[in-house]
Amino acid sequence: MLNTFAVSLLLLLIWGIVYFLLRKYISSSRFYFILLLAMGSAGLFIEDLPLMGLTPRTFGFFNIVLFAILMVVIIIPWLSFDVLFKKAPVFVLKEQYIPKLKVVMIITILLSIFSILYFAPYAALAMAMGGKDVRQLLLESSLMPDTPITTLAGGIASFFPVTILLFYISLLHARLRKYSFFLAVSSLSYIVNALVFSGRDALIFTAMLYILLFVIFRNSLSIKSLKKIKKVSFIIAPLAALILLTISFDRFFSEGRGTKEAYDDLLFGTWGYFYQQPYVFDHTLESFTNFYGFKRRLMFLDNIIPIGGNEYSNFTDSKEEYMFGTQLKEFYEIAGYTSLAICTICYVFFFNRIITSLRRKRKIFPLLLAFTVFSLFTFSGMFYFRLAMNNNEFLFYVAIMISCFFIPDILKVTYYNNVQITPTQRMS
Repeated sequence: MLNTFAVSLLLLLIWGIVYFLLRKYISSSRFYFILLLAMGSAGLFIEDLPLMGLTPRTFGFFNIVLFAILMVVIIIPWLSFDVLFKKAPVFVLKEQYIPKLKVVMIITILLSIFSILYFAPYAALAMAMGGKDVRQLLLESSLMPDTPITTLAGGIASFFPVTILLFYISLLHARLRKYSFFLAVSSLSYIVNALVFSGRDALIFTAMLYILLFVIFRNSLSIKSLKKIKKVSFIIAPLAALILLTISFDRFFSEGRGTKEAYDDLLFGTWGYFYQQPYVFDHTLESFTNFYGFKRRLMFLDNIIPIGGNEYSNFTDSKEEYMFGTQLKEFYEIAGYTSLAICTICYVFFFNRIITSLRRKRKIFPLLLAFTVFSLFTFSGMFYFRLAMNNNEFLFYVAIMISCFFIPDILKVTYYNNVQITPTQRMS
């Protein structure tokens, strides 16, 4: 059995070896390995790592190794995408699609602004109440009315990954740059929606997607656009951090200030957002027996594949069910090791098949769109399989993935090694 220090050593050793072996094939996926570093290193720096009362505080060697391996396996589609980056890609917009893109961007902006305006009063009320009180209220009721308009506004907010992609697309051509500011504002719809629930995940996922897509598009953007993005980032980043810390302090540090327990709760509610996963995964494999089948995640499959399962209760006594164990934990809770293996294989095969096929067909924009959605699954899946909680949301993203085979390719790609870009072109 391993303590938290040994778990960190083992995780970093395995992921370090994998990174070394794959270093020639890794480009944008380096970002994922940085997140794994944040996840795996906590036990090296904190002797008594806060784990929300998980007991025992020793962990199985096999479970931790399995977790480390599977966390690499699920990014096989990302490694396939990175083949595009063997050289520095430069994305160029096809002129004939600019009129249609204008229409798409205007519609996206108008719908997103509607979503923001709809959720804004409820978000303001939630911020005024405080995160702890909002979470308590949500156990019994909701701040928002259960109406079709609420559903519509929430569905529009779920479109935010595509909005972020359109933001970077708008920076590729002078005729579209006037929409970039409004697209950036529109991409905040998901954050405003999440603030109604005092949720922090939207801030984190939005920031991750912006950073990742910046890495992907930076060779294609003009120097002027790059400078503007960096300037705005210096303003937005502290503001986002302030909102994140405000919610975290309110939810995890509002009681017992000055005590060790309060500081442990705050640490768990911040860094623990990233480091708890391997420990929760281990506890789930060791003690979880209340298998749900498809009654908690991927619920639309319950009628298609009736494997049975126990009903999920929000008031369960099992601590690890409230904690983050990655999507792998959710796969295991369906039916044990069998579902863990089958769901992982299906998950990897589905995304890898789409991304690899689009890459080989050189359909650049559909590839970027599919990868953006996959990235959201990956980032959210580092915590839990949240995109499978709501049938409509899950099927919405799957539909986007499948539609990538039918939408026109509005981009072409060349490479720095193969094209001459003058300073004037780069500045434009």
